[in-house]
Amino acid sequence: MMNYTHMALLRKSSLAKEVSNLIEKEIKEGIYALNQKLPIEPELMQRYGVGRSTIREAIKYLVQLGYVQVLQGVGTFVSKTTISAPIDEKLGTALFEEMFEVRQLLELKIVEKAAINRNSRHLVNIKEKLKVRNQYANEGKISECFHADIEFHNAVAESCGNELLFELYKVLSMQLTKLYFESFSDTSIFIYKNELHEELVKYIESQKPAKALEVAKKIIASP
Repeated sequence: MMNYTHMALLRKSSLAKEVSNLIEKEIKEGIYALNQKLPIEPELMQRYGVGRSTIREAIKYLVQLGYVQVLQGVGTFVSKTTISAPIDEKLGTALFEEMFEVRQLLELKIVEKAAINRNSRHLVNIKEKLKVRNQYANEGKISECFHADIEFHNAVAESCGNELLFELYKVLSMQLTKLYFESFSDTSIFIYKNELHEELVKYIESQKPAKALEVAKKIIASP
């Protein structure tokens, strides 16, 4: 049974998705141009009539889709004005089993290639994302943990050396966030897999694709 906390998170997630959809629409319509800086948080809060946490959640969605890029201390900038709508829409209506199968196929190939092609910059980013992921999981911060897990796997995907695989995974990751909110009411499964994720990073760093693939299969044995 879904508890009240989970229901509140779903409502918050749904509102953030609505705001991200509005900003995405405005980007596509040219209201926000390529490389343009988005208004600061207070202005976005006033424009869309929502709180700070909702704006930040909406921006995370847009980052995962590749529409915007956040530069710490500088601002949020439009990095893309179009995306493959048909693929995104199909993923949005896909069955759970279909989504899980696509994730398996993409992630296993990504992990294998990441262990071959990663560089020192990739490793720093991957380790940083893993630290945040595990911290939020251990603290039981559900929404933060879900997004941090996606960001970790996106960082791994970025290191695989195949830009198309990376872009496909970013589109998929948007729907994975939704799947997490629908499937989990706490972070226990993420805590359970903390060590597996650390082991995965170890094999990516030591460039052992076979070992990394073996660990990845254990990680995605369940959603």
